[in-house]
Amino acid sequence: MNLDHAYRITPEGNPRIYMNIRSAGAYYVDVPWQDRKFRHTFGELLWCSKGIFRVEGGTGTGLLHSGEACVLMPGDLHEVFAVEPGELYWLCFDGPNVQHIIDTFKLEHGVYQAGEVPKYLFHQIVTELQTPSAESEYAASATGYCILAMSLAGRESSDDQAPLYRRFLHLVFCHYGNPEFGIADYTAALNCHRSTLLRLMRKYHNCTPGEYLRSLRLKKAEELLRDTNLSIKEISRECGFEDPNYFAKVFRRFYKKQPSAFR
Repeated sequence: MNLDHAYRITPEGNPRIYMNIRSAGAYYVDVPWQDRKFRHTFGELLWCSKGIFRVEGGTGTGLLHSGEACVLMPGDLHEVFAVEPGELYWLCFDGPNVQHIIDTFKLEHGVYQAGEVPKYLFHQIVTELQTPSAESEYAASATGYCILAMSLAGRESSDDQAPLYRRFLHLVFCHYGNPEFGIADYTAALNCHRSTLLRLMRKYHNCTPGEYLRSLRLKKAEELLRDTNLSIKEISRECGFEDPNYFAKVFRRFYKKQPSAFR
C-alpha cells in the first residue's frame, strides 16, 4: 500500500475559517486492504479514481467505482474496503460550520457520479496542510471547498445513468456468500436478459457474470485465509462454495496454490 496524505499541523481548526480541513490524501491499494474502523466526528468526502471500494457509512454498504464519490457525515461509522486494486482520494473537514456546509451543499448519504478526480487539487491541499502557517490554513480551506464543490457537480444524474453492470456488481457483493443465488437470480433482480448482462459484463469488465462472481468469492476466501483462523471448510461455505473439495480445486486453479498455502 502506498499512501500520500497530510493532517493539519494544529489539533484544533481555526474557528474563523469557514471550512476547516482536518486531513486529505490518497490511498493507492491492492486487495485485500481495509482502512481502520472508527466513528466519525467530522465530514469526509471519498472520491474513487480507479478500482472499486466498499464504503460502510450511515446508511449501510455502498460501492464506489471510478468517477464516483460519497460523503460520510459526523456520527457515521467509517469502514472502507478495497474490492479491486485502486486509488481512493479523501478529504476530511470539521469545525463549527460543519452542519452549515452540509446544509449548503445539500449533502446526503449515497454514492453519486462525480467525474474525474482533480488530483492536482489533492496534491495541492496536501502541501498546504503540511505548511505550518495561517496563510496555508486559509489556502487549504479554499482548496477543500473547491474539491467538494467539484465532486458534487454531476450528482443529479448519477442513479439514472449508472451502467447496468455496476448494479450487477453491487448485487454480487451482497449475495456472493449465498450458493443458491445464481446468475438467473441476478438477471431476475436486474430485470434483464442473461445475454444483456453477459454483453455488458464483457464490455465493462472483460469477463462473464459467472467469472466475476467466482473471482470475488475466491478473493474473499484469500482474505479470510490470511486474516482469520476459520477452517477451510468454514471459509468455503462463507464464500458461497457448498463443497469444500470443489472450493479447493477452483482455488488451486485460480491461484496455482493450495488454500493452506495462504495460512
